[in-house]
Amino acid sequence: MERTCPHCASQIPEAGAIFCPSCKRALVEFAPAPPPPPEETPPPPFNVQDLVQDWSKARGTAAFASALMYAAAVFASMDPKADRRFARAFGPEPLGMSPQLFVLLLLAILSLPLPWVLSHYIVIFMQARRDGLPALGLAGLLYLFDVDQYHPHLRRSKWICMGGLLYFVLISGAWIVYTVRLGV
Repeated sequence: MERTCPHCASQIPEAGAIFCPSCKRALVEFAPAPPPPPEETPPPPFNVQDLVQDWSKARGTAAFASALMYAAAVFASMDPKADRRFARAFGPEPLGMSPQLFVLLLLAILSLPLPWVLSHYIVIFMQARRDGLPALGLAGLLYLFDVDQYHPHLRRSKWICMGGLLYFVLISGAWIVYTVRLGV
């Protein structure tokens, strides 16, 4: 069965032809091409003023939060049961002082990097909030891994936070292994 081209009226010998051999025009209506995928919205422009304000807020907040955490540890160590456990873990007079004092000094030394790491995390947290993204929990951890791709000025903060996280995991793991081996 021959067809006629609607554009040039020539005969088309092939039944399955899509283009006219004479005028080279399409014989069928093609579906329109799908629209291109929307581009990702770029992050908001870098604002130095926001960063300066973030750092001033972050330092104060980190110092306050670190002091609260240390105070909570001091109050938790006031329990008589804790004092007995400290004595079992470190002996009756570690380094010539009471076990409770030893643990508080050890905790103070191990907590020294806390305000520094917290201030960097708070700056990243503030940037995540500005980007409209969650900054806590697993979503916050995922944001922490990718923050330097969108905000290169936070690359150092990212690595400090990841180092702080690794430090916390190592200290906690060492404490767990130590107490399990002692049976405390």
